[in-house]
Amino acid sequence: MALLFGSFTNVLIYRVPANLSVLSPGSYCPECKHPLSILEKIPLISFMLQQGKCTKCSARIPWHYPIVELILVLLAYPFINYSESFLEFAMLVIILSLVVAQGFIDEKNHKLPLGLSYIGIVLVAFFTSFHGALFFDIDPVFSFLKLPYLARFANFAFHLGLLMFSLDFLVHLSNTIFFRKLAERITSSAICFRIAFLERHATIYYLFIFACGILLFSTMGLDFLKIFFALIGTSYLVNEIILDYFVLPKIIGAVDNKQDSLADDSDTRTVMGGGDIAFLGLISVVCGAQAGFFILVLAFYLIFIKLLFDKIVCLASKKTFVLVASYPMGFALAIIFIADMMNMVYRGNHLFVELLRLLGLN
Repeated sequence: MALLFGSFTNVLIYRVPANLSVLSPGSYCPECKHPLSILEKIPLISFMLQQGKCTKCSARIPWHYPIVELILVLLAYPFINYSESFLEFAMLVIILSLVVAQGFIDEKNHKLPLGLSYIGIVLVAFFTSFHGALFFDIDPVFSFLKLPYLARFANFAFHLGLLMFSLDFLVHLSNTIFFRKLAERITSSAICFRIAFLERHATIYYLFIFACGILLFSTMGLDFLKIFFALIGTSYLVNEIILDYFVLPKIIGAVDNKQDSLADDSDTRTVMGGGDIAFLGLISVVCGAQAGFFILVLAFYLIFIKLLFDKIVCLASKKTFVLVASYPMGFALAIIFIADMMNMVYRGNHLFVELLRLLGLN
């Protein structure tokens, strides 16, 4: 099953950025457009039997095809014993497929597809409502909803609403004149790292401070705020995802700019784009809002380490360090997200719980 989804993940990685349908036509060679037979579609085995070449034109098959299929198998294997049912295992494999696809797409294009995250959020909404949450517990504050599936859905909406509302508020906050001036003062301070990444992307400070604040705030047990965020999450799911993205474009026959297959993350003033925020929404409904904020912080540090490493390499080779217009935040989020899920499988805790325990705060 994981091999099949690995093969489908390759279809997503190739076709979604090119605005091609993932359902039709069937798989074909990108070079000569030769339709692949059933024997040529067997994951991993076909690649080895064909020696990494197309049987028609002998063009080289990119190495990421078998690598993606192998990654899906290795990541899905631990979930066999973790899952309580085949349905839960299938849901986890689907999520892994979407996460790996988005990681590879972002690493190559520095843009993330909104549709893949939205599809994942909708699927998790149905799964959580009728089966149960994947990596977080149901909050007792929603027990007043007598129907179990409504209580589970409200809990799902709370995690989605908390993270999406907070990030949206943060984006608007960071665009105000006051915080832009504050950013200039922070980045010109002698105590800060004097590298171009922090100078041009001061929003990282806000994200770090705000994420830590929400992480602590969400553990305070303020019931009325949890209900408020559940309403926000429900509104986001219905209006932003189902109606605005999936339903209305089909009815009116048009798609506005924000609903392109790839969200534009090329703005040099920010590290995050719309696709990254939607991806964080998917993370929050799988692992919970607290884990989502912590994954965001770790992703920033991962990018920071990469850029610092790149600058050291440039200095060592006496080359000029050039900042690109955007950074693969989605790729970093995918790595930390998968690490968090693996930690839940093997140790039974989220990464942020392990870190708090290591620091003696839990």
